Amino acid sequence: MDYSQYKENLKKLKLSSIEFMQILDMNKKTPATNWRRQNRVPKVVEILLETLWKLPEDERVLYIHHKLKEAENKNS
Repeated sequence: MDYSQYKENLKKLKLSSIEFMQILDMNKKTPATNWRRQNRVPKVVEILLETLWKLPEDERVLYIHHKLKEAENKNS
């Protein structure tokens, strides 16, 4: 998956890159500094995005909400 496809997938999921990095517990600058420069994302990121998209919408929303809340609590 190239970087533009990654951004399109996030847009479809209504997620910002920062939110997605919080879900993955990764540095929020990683996509901009590494993935954009290399124009590719790691396979694990591609698989997670595909998996999220395949979930029923209500399950996807709950999962994303739960992971973001978990990240928020971790950083508090």
